[in-house]
Amino acid sequence: MPVTKPQAEMLATLAVAARPHGARHWDAPGVMAALANIRHLDLAEVMMAVGRAARDRTLETPAAIGNTAAPCWIERPVERWTPTKTTRSDRCGECNKPRDVCERTARWGDDTHEFRPDYIQPAGSAVDELRDIKHAAMAAKEES
Repeated sequence: MPVTKPQAEMLATLAVAARPHGARHWDAPGVMAALANIRHLDLAEVMMAVGRAARDRTLETPAAIGNTAAPCWIERPVERWTPTKTTRSDRCGECNKPRDVCERTARWGDDTHEFRPDYIQPAGSAVDELRDIKHAAMAAKEES
């Protein structure tokens, strides 16, 4: 569906409002002039390009909106961040950072700690004792 005049006015208002802090200010008539060049294109595509152009602080004027060869018309892939999974034994109990980060982080002031795991498997636990009893019983059974 092509862009109508009321839709273009709404997009112009949003583009002017969406400019980042410190970027050059755009005026609504300038955005409307750029939108006039592409009014025959699909509204959804124009909306995306206007948003990308308004976000780009290096653009001095909204003229890129009217130029389909401009970078604002290229859809950028979404970069997804996946957190690294750490176990309790690989996480420092003092600073709560992973082992590699804790060991290479500079220490400031009175922070002189070294990596200490958040969780250490206790030695001589009841599970270990039961395991030893079971092994002893199985060894005695095999001997007889």
